[in-house]
Amino acid sequence: GLGVGLALLVGFFVAGFFVGTRVNAAPMLHGLGMGGLSLVVWFGLNLVVGSAAAGNPWDTLQAGAVVGLLALQTAAAIVGARAGVRFARRASTIAG
Repeated sequence: GLGVGLALLVGFFVAGFFVGTRVNAAPMLHGLGMGGLSLVVWFGLNLVVGSAAAGNPWDTLQAGAVVGLLALQTAAAIVGARAGVRFARRASTIAG
């Protein structure tokens, strides 16, 4: 429920912030890449592990919940990456 959404929000914001401070460019692209990679990993795990587990793994979460969580984590990664880029640029102008 709410705890999962909050964990995704905080985790992807922090990861996006870290990426933004390291790369210092294209925060939107890096945030979308993080969201896309998590979609690929989720799909691959459902194919590999889901076929070995009992039951149908595609029925575990409702489609609307999956889309909402993926949108939340992608948006959090983009905002975090943007904040990281702004932080890195501000730190470089203060130091330089």
